[in-house]
Amino acid sequence: MPPRRNIVKSGNAGTSSKSNKPKVEDASGKGNATAVNASSASPSLFPPGSKTPLSLLHERCQKNDWEKPEVQTFQRGDTYSAAVIVKRHNSRTSQTEVVRFEPRPPLEMKTPLEAKHWAATYALYRFCNNIQLHRVLPPGPRQYWMQLVEEHKVAPEHLKWHYEPDPFAAKASVEARQREAATRKEKAKTGNDDDLEVFHREIEVKMGPSLREAVQSAVKKAFAEFPEIGDDTSPLVDDSTLTKSLSSLGFKASSITATLQGLSSNSSFAGSLLSHLPPLEAALEYLLLHTPESDLPTQFTPNRGSSGSFISSIHDGNESLKQRWLEDRAVKDAGYPRVAVKGVLKTIKDPTDIVFEFLTHKLVGQAFPDNYGDSFDMESRDICRQEEIEAIQAIFPEALFDEKLSTMAIPLESPATYLNVMYSPDHPYPLSTRLPPFYISSSTLPAYQRLHLVTCIARDVAPSGQRHEGESICFNAVEIANKSFDEMEANGPPSMEEVLQSLLPPPEPKPKPKRDRTEGLPSDIRRIPRRPLVSDRRSHDRILEEFQTLKGTDAYLEMEKQRKKLPAWA
Repeated sequence: MPPRRNIVKSGNAGTSSKSNKPKVEDASGKGNATAVNASSASPSLFPPGSKTPLSLLHERCQKNDWEKPEVQTFQRGDTYSAAVIVKRHNSRTSQTEVVRFEPRPPLEMKTPLEAKHWAATYALYRFCNNIQLHRVLPPGPRQYWMQLVEEHKVAPEHLKWHYEPDPFAAKASVEARQREAATRKEKAKTGNDDDLEVFHREIEVKMGPSLREAVQSAVKKAFAEFPEIGDDTSPLVDDSTLTKSLSSLGFKASSITATLQGLSSNSSFAGSLLSHLPPLEAALEYLLLHTPESDLPTQFTPNRGSSGSFISSIHDGNESLKQRWLEDRAVKDAGYPRVAVKGVLKTIKDPTDIVFEFLTHKLVGQAFPDNYGDSFDMESRDICRQEEIEAIQAIFPEALFDEKLSTMAIPLESPATYLNVMYSPDHPYPLSTRLPPFYISSSTLPAYQRLHLVTCIARDVAPSGQRHEGESICFNAVEIANKSFDEMEANGPPSMEEVLQSLLPPPEPKPKPKRDRTEGLPSDIRRIPRRPLVSDRRSHDRILEEFQTLKGTDAYLEMEKQRKKLPAWA
């Protein structure tokens, strides 16, 4: 049959089923090798065909209906570490829940890729430890998984929630327990009227009037000589004027009640405030130390976007603007008591950011170093500072450097909490062995808890008041602050008196009342105090003449008439 001409077939005519993709040669040099996926692990890390931890992490997140996990890498000198962030949309609250997984202590891997895979292994173990995933993990992550198993076995009770299958529910449960603990602590501070019923069940003691008077005198004498055993709380707690003044400033009723009860206690901290400040200022100091920033009125919070509160604040005319600004920053941002800041400013002729260094040493109870005022090479210092700032921002991408204030703010694990390191132009850090000026700011932690974190950092970084020369404190300080915060969550925060025992001046001793020698004796045998002697310059004749004149008066005659009626007159 002759071939047909001028016939065009329909369908895929003219197309080719062959791929236009270029051929990729394999390791042996032969063609038609399969292209390597860019997201697969490097052959130098894991054997061919192995399931990498990153791929397993993506699979588990997709299976749990979570968002795609985010892996952040940080460089620590010549090594790398990483953290995994997983998110889930809560349809009930219409909010996105976030959980961060980061090994403690941080990993030290040679390459960023290794750090990502090992961090993915850590995240997988945190919520998949009930699954034997180590059987499908490649060598390296498999051994790290078994190491995490051993750490899980010896984990303390307060960290068991780290290994729950649902990390979002575990985090919410921990936050709920923390809120309940704070509520119970608040109730314990306010007290309970039911505790007063115990006095109705006491046995009544009956005694004679003279014995009762002697006992009362002995008790009063003991309170006079030893005022610390007394509990004179009613005058301050029932002060309606002070309560009204604090309420007009915008403080909550629960905060005012807790403050008045705290100042009415017999602690040396309350005594120091009341002996050096008027009642209203002492109550304000206690409120600023004990109340989180989120619960404070607007005029008592650090207004970082405006200088209105600084301009309108009451101040002494002899204070310079720079001194007032430093005082306001130390009180509102760092959380130091104003009475302590004023005391430190009086000892410094030219106040600078070094005030924070003085306050840190005083808070810890250490003497200020002797090398204060030593000369240093500013050019070398600035080079070291620039290198440190770049390293911090590489490891903590969320860290912010304020060029105007020369302050680096590094976020901590506690929400809305930052470690602020001040690169003062008058300080040699990091060249010298002196501590740099630093403080912790937070809108969720009370001021005294922030000062407790500062104490932990200073005692660990510089136990004797001196640190290692040339060594950055930022990385160690962040780790110490996070560890101390975890301990506060597990065991509760320390008392305010314990934190501020070295910072505030001791309370002024009360003058002892003059002791009455007849105190403690019954009233019928107490001596009547003598009247002062008055000299009479009249002569005897003059006195007799005046007496005779007195006897002739009507009043005297009436008195004499009544006396004659008495039996003794006869």
